[in-house]
Amino acid sequence: MKKRTLQKIAVIATIVLTMTGIFTSVMTAWSRPEGTEFLTAWLPAWGIAICIMAPAGFIIYTLISMTLSRIAPNLTSHKKNITIGILMALVMESIMGTIVAVQLVGFSTDFLATLGSNLIAALPFAIIVGVIMNLLIKPRLDRFMAS
Repeated sequence: MKKRTLQKIAVIATIVLTMTGIFTSVMTAWSRPEGTEFLTAWLPAWGIAICIMAPAGFIIYTLISMTLSRIAPNLTSHKKNITIGILMALVMESIMGTIVAVQLVGFSTDFLATLGSNLIAALPFAIIVGVIMNLLIKPRLDRFMAS
């Protein structure tokens, strides 16, 4: 494999590992059952999130972007990127929140409360990160990936 291809894979892997790690750790710390060790609860949830979120993120981004272009073709690039960032945060955090809730409490009666708690814990930060990613990081990442 070419050196440049390996660099691109490394950059994407770093972003996926960092984002899933941060958000699943916040959710786990916020809603883990009493008496459960953090790492014991977090590592399996993070592992599952990595496997699901890596491919899902690209697919979801593409679907949101295409849908937004169809229903709001006159949006400026800036407004479109902000909207995509917010929608990506909502969708991705809902998926990761579900993964963490299932890992922590399974599909018990506490599932919905845990999912809600996870979203309350991570969603504000995720929206900020999603908007920053779309406005600042993604354009640079696109240029890097095209090179």
